[in-house]
Amino acid sequence: MFVELLAGDLEIENFEAKVDELDLPKELAVLLRVMLADDPDLRPQSMSEIAESLRRIKDLPQPPAPVIPLEAAAAPGGLVQRLQKRVRLLAAAVAVIIAAGVLAWFYLDRERRDAESSLETYANRYARSVGFVLVDYWLESEGTIIFRNVAEGTAFLVDREGYLLTSRHVVCPWLEDPRFGGAAQYVRMRKIQVSLHYRVHLWFEGTRAFNPAGRMIDSPDITDIYFTENAYSTDGSPKVEIAGVARPPLRTRQLLKSPLKDDFALIKIDRVPEGLVPLPLDLGMDPSKLPKLSRVIALGFPLGSRTQVDTVNASVVRGNVRRAFENMFQIDASLHGGNSGGPVIDTRAR
Repeated sequence: MFVELLAGDLEIENFEAKVDELDLPKELAVLLRVMLADDPDLRPQSMSEIAESLRRIKDLPQPPAPVIPLEAAAAPGGLVQRLQKRVRLLAAAVAVIIAAGVLAWFYLDRERRDAESSLETYANRYARSVGFVLVDYWLESEGTIIFRNVAEGTAFLVDREGYLLTSRHVVCPWLEDPRFGGAAQYVRMRKIQVSLHYRVHLWFEGTRAFNPAGRMIDSPDITDIYFTENAYSTDGSPKVEIAGVARPPLRTRQLLKSPLKDDFALIKIDRVPEGLVPLPLDLGMDPSKLPKLSRVIALGFPLGSRTQVDTVNASVVRGNVRRAFENMFQIDASLHGGNSGGPVIDTRAR
């Protein structure tokens, strides 16, 4: 840049040769050659070093200015005009770039704020339509309970007829419970006649469902920990029932096509509480076409009843799409046991 300014030529190709052509003080010519050195260690390390060198050169006696004939003085005028024109064009280009950058920043920031605002709206709109699921299941033989366990998870309303979508392992936990499998194998080996029993309970946002003090009781019963009388239940009113369960894939080809084992199920309640809004399903979604880092939220009950007080209170976490495949996608939201069966919502409310 220094050589171009001194020469008045913005199209120099060989800067070192141009330094030799210019009528410059010896110290200035040496400084320019050092600044053009191939070895970065030889170049000045800061602008302050260059400024100090130029100051010392400026203090040296200056040669008298040459007398330029009047007829020759007109030539540099055209060069100056061309330089001024290029400087104006360069300034205009820089102004356009700055303006474009400001507009792009404003647009992207507004887009980000719009997405955040939309997700916040959806979280508050659909939280009431997310339900806490409890399944109590046991093996019984002639009135004696041989094995018993409970599972917790999430379900969400998908239509006004009362259907909720959840995970198979939430409402049919015995299908994937290794302890249950061990107990079943034990009674089979001893040829003990047993029967499977279960109860499904469902509470919506704001319903009193938990009794923290009940956990302090030795060997508490379900009714000591949960207010089942306030729930939709398979053996009570209001009523909930398992409406459909996807068959788990067993063959190798099925497992490869469905790495998540088709882990979903439907439950149905006999009446929908007033004010609940069904979550719209994106039935035509192609997961492989989801843009990376798309913003999403996940609703559910991380860690189940351990993070609840007395009434059901759905949790919401933000996340982004990290990877997308043919039949599934991966997000980076902080999810835990209890979130199973819950919805993931994008900026389109799907």
